[in-house]
Amino acid sequence: MPQLHATSTALLKAGPGDDKLQSLSFSLQFLGHVPIALRERIIPIEITISLPDSLACSVYPILSVAPGSRRITDGVAKLTDGERDELRRSLSSTPIIFLPITADFDHRNLQDWASLSKRIGDWLLRVVAERRSIIWRWGREAFWITFVAAYPSFPRGDWPRWPCEIALDGPFICHWVERQQTSAHVEDGGEDVADAMHDSPAVDTNIPLLRDVHAELWARLQNHLSVLRDV
Repeated sequence: MPQLHATSTALLKAGPGDDKLQSLSFSLQFLGHVPIALRERIIPIEITISLPDSLACSVYPILSVAPGSRRITDGVAKLTDGERDELRRSLSSTPIIFLPITADFDHRNLQDWASLSKRIGDWLLRVVAERRSIIWRWGREAFWITFVAAYPSFPRGDWPRWPCEIALDGPFICHWVERQQTSAHVEDGGEDVADAMHDSPAVDTNIPLLRDVHAELWARLQNHLSVLRDV
């Protein structure tokens, strides 16, 4: 199938006394007509943001899709039947070295999440490697779920650098960052719970918000891995 590309260049700069790039708003329109055979079908498109090499590993673009997109609104990656079949074929011939998750894994423990996230990241870089493949996107989603569970105040607070080859992209992480930006301060009795969650790896897991976050992310990870049941 022929691929059509449209390219546009935007010039951005950091504000005075600021180390952040300005935000960029843009619109995307499609000219022409959709063939009858393709109407009522989901048509995937890919939008790529390219930054200079000098910004690699220091600036991470976040692309948010407006409500109505089936892939971003609730932060859950939804696969078409064809994508799911392709993913299953890829997984059946690819060793998944971070599974099974050990029986002593505690989804309430930050260090357990950090260790699992690192194993998934290593698997992506050493085993998968091809960053345009569906198995890479699947693994990247698992990486970000586990990374956020390990550092639940992300993108606030303290967190380690992750491999710059793993883009800050995908339904889950885009939704998470957007949610964090719109609710920057979560208070519980006057205390900023998001900061309290990240005070130390041995943080009190009885903090209600942290318990809820870990329960949600553990369920989300299990659902994300469920595609393996049919492999």
